[in-house]
Amino acid sequence: MNAASSPSRRRRSPGASKLEWAVFALAALLGCVGIGLEYYALQGYRRRQVAEVDRLAKLQAVAERKERAQRRLDSPLGREVLIREFGGLKPGELPLPLPPDEPLAGKPPR
Repeated sequence: MNAASSPSRRRRSPGASKLEWAVFALAALLGCVGIGLEYYALQGYRRRQVAEVDRLAKLQAVAERKERAQRRLDSPLGREVLIREFGGLKPGELPLPLPPDEPLAGKPPR
C-alpha cells in the first residue's frame, strides 16, 4: 500500500495553517489586552496605596502634635507658660506697665 493513499496520513490543506495562525494571533491579541487591563488595574491599586500611606503619615503627625501639646499641658511649667502667653497673671501679680511709645517686644501672637 502506498503511504500517500493511506487514510491515516492525510495531507494538510494550505488553509489549515492560515487558520492556525489566525487563532494564534487572536489568542496573542487577547493576551495583550488582558495584560494591559491588569497593568491599568495595578496602577490604580498603587495610587490608592500611596494615598493611604500619605493619609496615615498625616494622621501620625497630628497624633504626635497632640501628644506634645498634652505633655506640655500636663507639666506645671508648660501650663504656666501657656497661661502667660494668653495674658494670665498669678494671684496678686500686677501687669507690667509699658510706656505707650515702646513697642511690645514679648506680645503673644493673636
